[in-house]
Amino acid sequence: MKTKKTLKKKGVYFNKYTITIILFAIWISCLDTKYSWIKQYRLTKQIVEMENEREDVIKKLKQAKEEYHELTTNTEKYAREKYFLRKKDEEVFIIK
Repeated sequence: MKTKKTLKKKGVYFNKYTITIILFAIWISCLDTKYSWIKQYRLTKQIVEMENEREDVIKKLKQAKEEYHELTTNTEKYAREKYFLRKKDEEVFIIK
């Protein structure tokens, strides 16, 4: 009869395949520098944050372009509304 090379501890069988799988999981999750699961999770999280930041920058860019267009077309109106500038001998009432 052939004997199997297994270690039985508290109802769990440890043969060469389960030990190999466990060691592989530990290696991939922590020790491997290039393909670590922990590193991949952090990089994925960073990508999501950067995509959200990119959307915010695009919104700010659109707003800046609109303000630039308004400034170039109506400089007097823009100065009066944005910076509360006025002409000499003119009274300005600000209503909020």
